[in-house]
Amino acid sequence: MTTTVKPERSEPGTIPQRRVMRSSLLVGSLNALIAANLIQVLAAFSDADPSPPPSVVPAIAATVLLGIAARPMVIDGDRLGYKLGIGFCLASMVGMGPHKLFLDDGLVIAPMALVGFSLALVFIAQALRALRALRAGRGQR
Repeated sequence: MTTTVKPERSEPGTIPQRRVMRSSLLVGSLNALIAANLIQVLAAFSDADPSPPPSVVPAIAATVLLGIAARPMVIDGDRLGYKLGIGFCLASMVGMGPHKLFLDDGLVIAPMALVGFSLALVFIAQALRALRALRAGRGQR
């Protein structure tokens, strides 16, 4: 017996499955990037090797605050949250990304740098899709 699954239409007051999946990707990558930035701050305070220089710790801490501020708005699907989240990801890319491989300790920080960069790209791509959907009138806010 073959069963055909029809795409479900969202009923008023419900959230479509596609939006829930996008929200999970957005919030998950945002949470991981916040944690990665916090790890950098903690590494600097504990004098771990490698750690960011003390002069950039305030910028990393400000980046964390931007991510924390964006998180509840992203969960609610607000435009401002997506935009703040994109700004947070761009600021996070300064401390994470393929360019970090060329540092003296590049191989040590490579996993965090590459995973963080990938998460930032995932967030930006999904946030841009969500913003386009909102602009097209398919979103709530």
